[in-house]
Amino acid sequence: MGSKAVVVALLASVALLQTASAGEQKLGDYLAGRAAQRQNDWAVASAAMARALEVAPPDAELRHNALLLAIAAGDITTAARIAATAPPDSNDAPIAALTLAVDRLAKGDVAGAAKSAEAMPSAGITHLARPLLLARFAAGRGDLKAARAALDPMFEIEATRDLGELEASRLGDGLPPVRAAARGLSEYAGFLASQAQLDPALLLSRLALRLVPDDSSALTRAAEALARQGRPAEALALFDKVPAKNAWSLAAARGAIDCLQALKRDGEARARAENAVETNPNDIDTRLKLGDLLRKQRAYAEAAAAYDTALGMLPPDSPRRWIVLYARGASRERIGDWDAAEADLLQALALKPETPTLLNFIGYAWAERGMNLVRARELLERAVELAPEDGAIADSLGWALYRQGEFTLAVAQIERAVSLEPGDGAINDHLGDAYWRVGRTREAEFQWERAARLATDPVTAHSIETKLQQGLAAVDLGRR
Repeated sequence: MGSKAVVVALLASVALLQTASAGEQKLGDYLAGRAAQRQNDWAVASAAMARALEVAPPDAELRHNALLLAIAAGDITTAARIAATAPPDSNDAPIAALTLAVDRLAKGDVAGAAKSAEAMPSAGITHLARPLLLARFAAGRGDLKAARAALDPMFEIEATRDLGELEASRLGDGLPPVRAAARGLSEYAGFLASQAQLDPALLLSRLALRLVPDDSSALTRAAEALARQGRPAEALALFDKVPAKNAWSLAAARGAIDCLQALKRDGEARARAENAVETNPNDIDTRLKLGDLLRKQRAYAEAAAAYDTALGMLPPDSPRRWIVLYARGASRERIGDWDAAEADLLQALALKPETPTLLNFIGYAWAERGMNLVRARELLERAVELAPEDGAIADSLGWALYRQGEFTLAVAQIERAVSLEPGDGAINDHLGDAYWRVGRTREAEFQWERAARLATDPVTAHSIETKLQQGLAAVDLGRR
């Protein structure tokens, strides 16, 4: 082989290796992006998909994922670059056109943005985004008649008429096109979030933030979507950007409290909640948020006090009254004030008699105390009818049967509970007790050993250890 042929062969080999390397890198980035996407880690997923696009010619699926992930991550510049490559007849055309319109508007190109909105397909996410933008552009030109006509598609769907009416009422607010469009997109995001459509709600909120980075409604809605997608740290960063004493500050404060709890920053969560109550003493939702947080942190006396104040703020006929009575009753039960707890719980039950969790709470509490066992069994049988796949409720009924001395029936019911909740230590412990009472002592010991491994507090662990050593003879039923 001549020297020229050798050089050509070497160059071909290098090109082949480079192509293979690019293909492997594209695949690796794509897989990394998909893995991050499954975790709702939009920033990591977006970066990986963007890299995959850079090293090899894009295909439709790769472009689709890269576009949506860039928007979800808030990288609208990258999203706009990807959107510009989407064919007008592709499935990505609607969101691509919307992204380009927003990007142009953010850069001050109102005419270009309006042109993009006009050409936007009326499908998918743009079915309502298009009329929202067109209406705002027309209003900005002073043509309110055209603006109202542009909103007509929003009145064709029953579910979106309220949103259409809201937007129509704001056409004369005099907002500049950028802020007006951001507000419209944020309202649309709020509507989608109310329908549990979190992904498109996040996309619209991110696009609104490209227009107005400090828009409180868009910040709050993007944060709420991220929080509900299991991204509390990212959500908290957005909640914290909402200014105090703002129309959205309370919603942002409550969202931040939830995020701090999810991040196990309990002290900060409590401080935020107490500050929110102090600065908004007449806001019942904030006070309830504090009560719920204190109850989760096992500060039951303080939680009961928070609920007590909240109940005093609620009208007697409020549909929310039962849940606050339930929460206060549960808190009072934990601090040993059973008489007051029982009164709260029975009031709640009178207001909401077909609530499985409430029926379960009262029935199990009675069974634990060995009181009202016939009525407890009736409540728990109804709870099981309403929630047949709830292992905790099945266990409560089994325990009521046990306390009535119906050990064979109790075994069958608690076995079913264990099949529904095999990792629950208390249910396994109950099954061990029931087995012992019907003479199945080896199986009882097995269940107690399992319960001991699952025990989360030393008192329970000690009780189980005593039974393993001496059997139920060492444990008085009344102390259960």
